[in-house]
Amino acid sequence: MPEVGNEPYDSLPYRDAATFYFQIPGRFLRKTLSGNSSHSLRFWYRELHSLINRLWFSGQTKERTFAVVLSLTLALAYLPPSGFSSPPARRAGSEAAAFGSSAAPTFDPSKPITFVWFFGYLGGHFFPADQLSLTPEDLINTASSLSTRVGGSGNLALVTAVAEPRTIPSTAYPAVTSYVASLHQYAPLVLGRLDLNRYNATSSPTVYDEMAKFVTTFNLNGVFFDHAIIYYTSVGQAAFNDMMQQLHNLYPSIYFILNDARASPLLPSSGTTWADQAYISPSVSKDSYETVNYDAIVSLNQVWNGRVLLHLDAYAKVSGQPMGVFADQSNTTEISAVQHLVNNGTVYNYRFLYPVIGGWTFVNSTYGGTLYNSLPKGNYARGTLSSFMQTMPGTSTSTTTTSTTTTTTTTATTTTITTSTSTTSTTTSTSIGGTSQLTVATQDASGATLAGYNTVLTQNGVTVGSGFTPVTFTLNNGQSYSLLVNGYGSCGFDHWLDTGSTGNPRAVSITSATSLTAVMNCSRSQLTITSQAINGTVITGYYTELHDQSSTVLATGFTPVTYTLSNGQTYLVLVAGYGSCGFDHWLDTGSTSNQRNVSITSDTQLTAVFNCG
Repeated sequence: MPEVGNEPYDSLPYRDAATFYFQIPGRFLRKTLSGNSSHSLRFWYRELHSLINRLWFSGQTKERTFAVVLSLTLALAYLPPSGFSSPPARRAGSEAAAFGSSAAPTFDPSKPITFVWFFGYLGGHFFPADQLSLTPEDLINTASSLSTRVGGSGNLALVTAVAEPRTIPSTAYPAVTSYVASLHQYAPLVLGRLDLNRYNATSSPTVYDEMAKFVTTFNLNGVFFDHAIIYYTSVGQAAFNDMMQQLHNLYPSIYFILNDARASPLLPSSGTTWADQAYISPSVSKDSYETVNYDAIVSLNQVWNGRVLLHLDAYAKVSGQPMGVFADQSNTTEISAVQHLVNNGTVYNYRFLYPVIGGWTFVNSTYGGTLYNSLPKGNYARGTLSSFMQTMPGTSTSTTTTSTTTTTTTTATTTTITTSTSTTSTTTSTSIGGTSQLTVATQDASGATLAGYNTVLTQNGVTVGSGFTPVTFTLNNGQSYSLLVNGYGSCGFDHWLDTGSTGNPRAVSITSATSLTAVMNCSRSQLTITSQAINGTVITGYYTELHDQSSTVLATGFTPVTYTLSNGQTYLVLVAGYGSCGFDHWLDTGSTSNQRNVSITSDTQLTAVFNCG
């Protein structure tokens, strides 16, 4: 006969829920007395959370009432003494830890933030369960693993744990609050998501109403604002900044992530302070899982230096479909893509939003437009999580760590051994001895020498050298490096002279003096697309696409936008209306088709005219 109080929840009839609730303290006590006291507090809350979800999703009135009682148990333990009369007092540097500082990590402003997609409740539904057959407990366990990886070296931020594409019904508040409280055991930052097209300063309910719910009811630490650039464009810089500053004044410790889908950055106004708690988040290029407009990243960093957060959601692959993460790539390719994007973050000064649960996959892929699932379980399981975690900063959270570096000059082998009370990690980089010189030069397609192109050398994701061509680096023989040459102005990287490869960056390993030449394509001109109303008034923010002749989308942006084209090559340009403004004609030709072929040999401007009547 099984021991009383150790039955799995699945074997418990709902009518026994009240009895089982009062058994939990006994189970908690046995855990403590059996030597598991370091986990006993977490055990208590996870027991409650699991029971709450089973009761809530039973759909029965009596069981849901009891779920509310259990949620209040969690809420009373979590809220600070003033929790019923004011927002949670979470300040950067003194972040109030969920369930007490002994059980939960606290925010450390001196350490970097590791951001991960962690989709949970969308409206009143727990989407990982609906789409992937993953339970809240599965995600809580995953948060625990992520915390172990990041702990001690950074702050874990779980993004989109709660989202409102439509309003969350008040009947779902207990389950949502309980879930967020459980995540706070492992992550000092848990963020929600709001669509600024749906909730803003003038909507009903307003964005202020929604933020009050997110902060004071759900105890979230911030919000990912979708369609931020569209709302910014529609209301203007002053109104947008006024809204953001008011939100910051109401909740000074709350973090904002602004979804930005163009190279021209969203601008904070002079004298405002809200941007100090904000990140701008561009995505990879459309129809891509690893192509990035690095010129746009550079542009964003001019305003948001150190607060650019790259995410994998590209533009919709097909109109009307969800945003895409991966299509039908193998998990090996997905792992390689993430590694590539993380490594380039050290070169271009951006952080990366890891796809753990979410964003969306392509509708016409084998994933069926569901949330991306990096876990080794559930529907569409990719099993990529453990590899993604290896690229995250951090080690185990053990309290005693000793690092020793030993160099054996006779074999030029450097071995770094990290030993802790719970984990042993060994990394070895071996060369055949000595160093050699790598010289990097640039030329144009005709063979003429070019100079002054930024070149970056990295190893294991860390920049070990940079300069402007011609430049020479000293490399350890036999070791692997990554070499990147950046374009500038009208000259973009085309291929490597020795191999013809268009891959940039490229892997490099040498054993003797070596010269490499990057061939640049300088036969390019700038195409600028602007927009205006029929009466000649300049209007901005209208979506554009640049296609090649095979209909592949090369770039996208919002007017005014500038694209770099190869001279003499034919492209297709598309513009789209928005709201009450529809495309009317092109100013130069009078054509009423919103798509047109373009071939230029010098800098050119085209203007799309919109009818906003």
